[in-house]
Amino acid sequence: MENNELLDYIGDVEKEKQRVLVGFDAIDAQEESYKKQIDVQQEELGAIQEDIRSMKGSNLAVEMEEAKETVEKQRSQLQTLMGYSKNLKTRCEQLTERQEPMRKLGQKLNLQEKALVRYVRLNCDNKFMPDNIFK
Repeated sequence: MENNELLDYIGDVEKEKQRVLVGFDAIDAQEESYKKQIDVQQEELGAIQEDIRSMKGSNLAVEMEEAKETVEKQRSQLQTLMGYSKNLKTRCEQLTERQEPMRKLGQKLNLQEKALVRYVRLNCDNKFMPDNIFK
């Protein structure tokens, strides 16, 4: 019986060995499956990263074009404003040139008004009326 028990024990060990080997095979198969999934996910990640790079490039290109258009618009507006500024400076200089003679004329008219008022006051005191000149 010892032989039978030993044979049974060997049979049990063999069965356990077979179960362990089957488990190892299952683990190996699962590992291969995980490796394949990781490879697929890495390929998808690479594709996504490539798409992101291309999108960044296209977005940068679009933004650069928009920036160029904005700069061109601002340049044209600046040129227009510079033209207005030159015209305004010219007109300001012309008005400044005309302002001094007008100021002198105003001072001269004020003096004449004061002289006329003084003349009228003096002559009114002497009972002289300007209307009597033509009579």
